[in-house]
Amino acid sequence: MMKPHILVREKPIVFCIGLMAFTFQFDAMLITVALPDMARELNVSIGTISWVLLLYLIAATAVFVPAGKVADRFGLRAVSLAGCIVGAVGTLLCGLATNLEWLYFGRLIQGAGCGAMVATGYAMMPTWVSHTRTGWGYGVQSLGAGVGMMAGLPVGGLLSHYLAWQSIFLATLPLFLLLTWFAWRVIPDASHQTLVSNKPINWTITGFFTCVMTASVFVLSFGSVFGWLSPPITFSLAAILFMVLAMCLCARQGQVLFSGALFHSKSMVLALGALFIFAALVGGMRFTLPFYLEIACGFGILLASALMLAYPIGYAPVSFVAGQLADRWGSRRIILAGATLTAITSLVYAPISPLHNVWLAGLFVLIFGMCTGLNFAPSNRFIMSTVPITMRGEAGGLLSVVFNLGTLVGVVLFEQSLGWNSTFALQVMNVTDNHPVVLQAVIDTQFSKNFILPAVLSAVIALLIYKIREPETST
Repeated sequence: MMKPHILVREKPIVFCIGLMAFTFQFDAMLITVALPDMARELNVSIGTISWVLLLYLIAATAVFVPAGKVADRFGLRAVSLAGCIVGAVGTLLCGLATNLEWLYFGRLIQGAGCGAMVATGYAMMPTWVSHTRTGWGYGVQSLGAGVGMMAGLPVGGLLSHYLAWQSIFLATLPLFLLLTWFAWRVIPDASHQTLVSNKPINWTITGFFTCVMTASVFVLSFGSVFGWLSPPITFSLAAILFMVLAMCLCARQGQVLFSGALFHSKSMVLALGALFIFAALVGGMRFTLPFYLEIACGFGILLASALMLAYPIGYAPVSFVAGQLADRWGSRRIILAGATLTAITSLVYAPISPLHNVWLAGLFVLIFGMCTGLNFAPSNRFIMSTVPITMRGEAGGLLSVVFNLGTLVGVVLFEQSLGWNSTFALQVMNVTDNHPVVLQAVIDTQFSKNFILPAVLSAVIALLIYKIREPETST
């Protein structure tokens, strides 16, 4: 049978996947910037409005693996189009919401749709793009995500300042509609997928896994808020343990969530581990940087927001080039270069932190974005290239879960490293004019520690990637 990439046009499919990534990140940045205004207009607390983000994340994470499995069974086109349509419906519901409950419901629908889009996006690349160009394809995907970040921050700020919060969602509705039309036009049907899985979906084990992921997102997001020993967190941890035990019992009866062939390669396992750690590094640093720029460096919120734009400015072009270089030199070298550069940059900046010079601060954020760009496209290329053809949807869902959970673990890890919930938080909240020098010294020390952590994590990533010895060949 002819290869799929001979039967279809590669570029439109890659651009469609890039538009999915743009839409996903553009919407995320719009909402993040608008949260304070939404809380003010709805007259709710920051903790209450944060569920707008959390419910979206829970829905997306819950859908990743089921969507991938369904895509392997019935075709990538059907699930991808369904994701676009469901995402558009959820966006419309959010834009028409007049109360918090309706907004929550809309975000659940929107998250489910976007989760299906993301899972199938990873799988479509190696299915319909030639192996020698998948790095370029994942680079375009990362470029779309970076441009979405850059556009979302200022547009979200302007819309939230001049218009009602519903406009934030309505502004992305045309994007979802355009994406749905474009996907319908360019994504091939199942007959072009070469192979689809005829293995039935075990909904019992899939349901257990979905519940575990949902509870895990809740625990990681709110463990530090409610307290790690509080009743809601304790109950959630107990539920996770119960469902994991249930999954183990199912596994003993031959009912497994992921096929063993998905992990046939040691390199696949090592690359997934490295991606998880890098996602934690990126998630933690992106959580820390706004606090660092405002509290430690003393920049105002507008200047700090402007400096944060340096991250996608560095990320977008480098990620595109990194994907192309991965096609030429292999993913392993590019990921190693990104991990090494991250470690060196962190170690160089740690002794001079905090950066009260705006240019030095902006340069660090820019370089950090470039380091991020060196990792994701090559990592996606390598991981998906090791997956059997009939399991690419499943692998796309797994990759999405690994990235999301890694990001959440990173936020918790960096938050605890910062000591945000203990002495440091009290000192920041109780700052007085009597002890500004002492307080600043404590702040400087606490934030300086968070420059050492990326160096340590980068060293672990480099070690894992260094152990990958198998050649990157198409499956």
